[in-house]
Amino acid sequence: MRSIYISGGITGVEDYKANFQLAEEGLIYTGNFEEVANPVTIGEKITFPECIKEKDKYKVFMREDLKVLLKCTHIYMLDGWKSSRGALIEIIVAKICGIHMVFQNDRNDPGWGAILGCLLQATIRAGE
Repeated sequence: MRSIYISGGITGVEDYKANFQLAEEGLIYTGNFEEVANPVTIGEKITFPECIKEKDKYKVFMREDLKVLLKCTHIYMLDGWKSSRGALIEIIVAKICGIHMVFQNDRNDPGWGAILGCLLQATIRAGE
């Protein structure tokens, strides 16, 4: 079964819900995938205990997303993914695990050097 996970910026992206929804609709329309995994809808289903700190919600969210990603045969990278720490983590996991990569407007795999360089920049921006 062919399945695809949508990856891209969420934190700090004003229209992220629309970006992911349009990608999901487009991927469904192609008919190439039996399942399309949208992390926005995955995140909406997560319930957090009241005692969880805001900064820890991101960690829980990423764990849930990565579980779904690892079940997929493909990952679809939205434009702007290089500025998203979460998307960079997802593409690293996809690359290590042999998940096929599809890019919204760029047909080339950027390679390890570019991916890790973007992750380093995103980590510095996040202050971690």
